[in-house]
Amino acid sequence: MKLPLAHLLPLVTRKDPDDTFAFPGTSVSWASGRLDVFINDFGLLYHKYHANPDAGWNKDFETMDFPLLDMNTHPTAISWAENRLDIFAASQGGLFHKFWDGSQWNPEKGAEELASEMYGTFAVTSWAEGRFDIIGLDHDGGYSHKYWDGTAWKPDGLAAESLGTDGFDGQFFASYPTAVSWGENRLDIFGILSNATLLHKYWDGNAWQPSATGWESWGDDFFDQPVATSWGENRLDVWAVREDGQLAHRYWTGSTLSDIETLGGSFHNTPTITHWGANRIDIFGITTGGSVVYKYWDGYQWNPSDNSKPWSAHGSGVVAGPSSVAWSANNINTFALDSNGTLKWQFWEGSQWLPKPDGFYDLGTLPAPDSSMIHLRAMKKSKPNKAPNNAFVVQDLERGLDL
Repeated sequence: MKLPLAHLLPLVTRKDPDDTFAFPGTSVSWASGRLDVFINDFGLLYHKYHANPDAGWNKDFETMDFPLLDMNTHPTAISWAENRLDIFAASQGGLFHKFWDGSQWNPEKGAEELASEMYGTFAVTSWAEGRFDIIGLDHDGGYSHKYWDGTAWKPDGLAAESLGTDGFDGQFFASYPTAVSWGENRLDIFGILSNATLLHKYWDGNAWQPSATGWESWGDDFFDQPVATSWGENRLDVWAVREDGQLAHRYWTGSTLSDIETLGGSFHNTPTITHWGANRIDIFGITTGGSVVYKYWDGYQWNPSDNSKPWSAHGSGVVAGPSSVAWSANNINTFALDSNGTLKWQFWEGSQWLPKPDGFYDLGTLPAPDSSMIHLRAMKKSKPNKAPNNAFVVQDLERGLDL
């Protein structure tokens, strides 16, 4: 398959306004009223934040002091406590980290390198205060693991733990990893192989299962980046787009693995999923035509419940996204970008959608990079042949890319 590079480059290079792609960033909340959004645009890491309902949003995008991010990767942000933020991102094929300690960013200049052989968009989880697990692609077609145990990064130095490729039979991971923790000392990891098989591996508190180097299948016919979530102990949900563009869902109840259910839709990228409480699921997606659509599980059924129109309209005119986060029960915030690089925001404040169900607030436009930055992106470090279908080697800005 050959895609024009405009599908993969930042917004200013896009040629077709009907193209859509995944949100090139992440959103996170560490307290009620607090929102942080981080975006990778041309390798620069931008930050926008909502301090509280009274102060509102900071006026301009903050340019983070961070090494140049790899093309087509997204930063991952996580918070394990109030007034604490940790950012993980790939630069030149390595894992880098920067954190907010409540008063300043650390390190003050740049970022610390944690692993030299991990790349892509990282899956990051935290099952307790001071605990991090980071999963990323390695150069053998598998995933690697790095973690902070509360006192030190493990494995030592710039090494990472391989999670194995037993049973791959010549296949390799064609997606970035997704991971979730539903309890202390529990970690579940999912990825999609190049033959569209969804694989699962988990840490049970004592050992990796099904083995240190093995994985178990959760089905096939999955074609886009998987998303793993959990709304309670012993609960696992995994989501991915199928070949026909519909969203597929499978879940673990603690004793039973469900069949794969299809929720409809027409997506290029897997929607974003948020839980603001037990047995609550909110899903936002961007259709192939650039419209935002919404679906939710209320504890009893999917809404809209009409199978002939399974998603409700929530705005249009965007090309990237959405990303969503809840800062409390009965709250949800969703973000998207339009073709000009303007950040859009819509939220549910407990009784209504603001500014309206099918509209957005404009939060400002990303700064346009200069020509020297475009040149830097074209000179990016090459990746190995065993790259996922959403990681690539930049060959030529006009010619496109073979995948």
